[in-house]
Amino acid sequence: MNMLKKAAAGVMAVVLLMGSSGCSKRLTFEKITDVAEQCGLEKTDDIDRVAKDIYGEQDYNELIYISTNDSNEAQRIYDEIYNKSNTYPKAEVKAAAVMYSNVINSDGKPVNEYAFMFTFKSKKKAEDFYTRTEEGYHILDHEEGKDKYNYTIFTARSEKGMSLMGMYLDGSAVLYLTGNGYKKSDFALIDCCCREMDIKSPETALK
Repeated sequence: MNMLKKAAAGVMAVVLLMGSSGCSKRLTFEKITDVAEQCGLEKTDDIDRVAKDIYGEQDYNELIYISTNDSNEAQRIYDEIYNKSNTYPKAEVKAAAVMYSNVINSDGKPVNEYAFMFTFKSKKKAEDFYTRTEEGYHILDHEEGKDKYNYTIFTARSEKGMSLMGMYLDGSAVLYLTGNGYKKSDFALIDCCCREMDIKSPETALK
């Protein structure tokens, strides 16, 4: 009887493991690390450095990322980098990551890309943040949808270049991607995020 119980418990453990692996979330900090390594980003813990890079106060190329589960540091990233101008809703976050790429493409033109990910204290808070922020894009020609995750993507193309934007909600996490370049091959960071996290690329909305 004990052998049967142990065998049944072993089968159940395998079933549970298979079920949990099939339901793994897309927006995780492990995926941030994977993307950063593939894109050759340098890890930093200096929030001020990241802020200066993103707001154009550094005059050299950067390929960096920061990732933290410290709620105080995460809140600083949200308040001092993502929401420095108070454009977006106030929010409490418990974890945050930023990836930033500022490079020169093969034609000698500057290309910049950003990826922000925030984990909120609950799914409800993440949904509220996503919805309130996403509403700001309704005046633009955008695409939105819901499958295993929610998404809003926006693209623009002109003689001066291309812009891509993607916003994604998965559980209590929200990912925001944005980039400015000149051709599809310029968006290496955004492409890698979408591929590794299995999310819809903003490039699919290009016309």
